[in-house]
Amino acid sequence: METTTQPEMLKVQRFGRFARACCLVLMALIPIGTILLIVAGARDVPVNMGPYTLPGNQLAPVPKAYLLICSGLVLAIVFKGLFHLFSLFNSFARGGIYTTQNVRHIRQLGLLALAWAVLEIIVPAGSMLLLQGGFVDKAVATMKPPQLIFGTSNLPSFITAGLILLASWIMEVGRKTQDEAEHLRRESELVV
Repeated sequence: METTTQPEMLKVQRFGRFARACCLVLMALIPIGTILLIVAGARDVPVNMGPYTLPGNQLAPVPKAYLLICSGLVLAIVFKGLFHLFSLFNSFARGGIYTTQNVRHIRQLGLLALAWAVLEIIVPAGSMLLLQGGFVDKAVATMKPPQLIFGTSNLPSFITAGLILLASWIMEVGRKTQDEAEHLRRESELVV
């Protein structure tokens, strides 16, 4: 059995090294992109507020603060997700598969995916509240076609989060099963 699993383990380690490098590149590119977006937002570039867009130079203080808070939440989720992916792939590169740390990283990725799905509902709803509350000048807002705030378009995000959480649970069961099998093997060796 060891001869068939060794090539597969080498593939996992190779993939882990490649994916770990990709995560590092993304972690470096995201701050650069964020700075470019902030610079572009100060100009007359349209800013996406969910159900509508606004010219970047027409943002009032309240919508600007809302946009910064939402952007901060999105960036926090992305960076934390990349950190957990990097850590997971780093473990794979070192040959760790069914480890407690990997289960924790996968579970955290599932929770972050769930947070992302919730943000996909909350952010457009908050933008509409700003518009209806008079914090956004309706004359400069360009409305998008009406969409349901929660509908079938949000379902894939929740399904993805559920599948990642399910995978973490399965990994935990696999890890415990592997630990129990190793414990039984050691006990049987002591008996002989």
